[in-house]
Amino acid sequence: MQTFFKRLNFFKGLFATAEDFQAEQQYHIEKRWLHNRSLHSPGVVRGEREELMVLVTENGTLNVQPGCALDSVGRELYVPDAVTLDLKAKDLEVQRRLYVYITYGEGPVERRTHHLNPEYSGHAFVQENPQIRWSTEKPDNSEKLELARFDVQPGRKLTQASIDRSGLRYAAAAGAASALKLVREGTTEVSQTREAAYSEEETYVKFEELPGADPGGPVPIYVATARPVERGGPIHWRIMTLFGESGKLEYRIYLKNWGKNSVKVRYQVYRLV
Repeated sequence: MQTFFKRLNFFKGLFATAEDFQAEQQYHIEKRWLHNRSLHSPGVVRGEREELMVLVTENGTLNVQPGCALDSVGRELYVPDAVTLDLKAKDLEVQRRLYVYITYGEGPVERRTHHLNPEYSGHAFVQENPQIRWSTEKPDNSEKLELARFDVQPGRKLTQASIDRSGLRYAAAAGAASALKLVREGTTEVSQTREAAYSEEETYVKFEELPGADPGGPVPIYVATARPVERGGPIHWRIMTLFGESGKLEYRIYLKNWGKNSVKVRYQVYRLV
């Protein structure tokens, strides 16, 4: 049953026990989780390390890059180093869709043993250790946050093109996440920019193609992010439209690199829905 928050009240002569200090820690933890789940929607945190990107190595294994996410409880799921997914050859022998997700986990570490008085032994720390797993069931994006999905094709090598991140959600201000849908993301090489005006010669990516707009119908609205993978930039972007050869409207993101050298740029395009 939910109770009022209470914190330890220190006073001269207070004899604090281990349970008291645990309660003091829990007070701050619960308050932080309350803030996170009340003011933020669950999802991957933008701009933190490599945003838990799922990469396919040359030998076909899956690596999840460092990053952070928030779940629906308000817990931070921080991954400091790349994690190799436990996906064996037999798991790729059946045609099916697999989902990669992250979920919260923690456990005691650094046990300290008091040999003279074993009852005073215990673990000195609790380490938060988010778990990255795969499943044939679609994650709920609540306490199990989807990072990617891919279709297993027996006999075909898994490649980066197999990875689909359309089911990924980003953490945002509460109520804002449902208003944005990721339509395209990727990495591309962008040469040094020499002209201020945008032109066909600039680096661009076509991210969507739609029928010609109805004069009285709704007009799609897009927003984007673009930044160098490593040091470089600054990077500027602009979304432009033009009629393609099929007669449909092509939506493109044009990228400009105002740095001194060519750089790899990570971009993401969202549609306001």
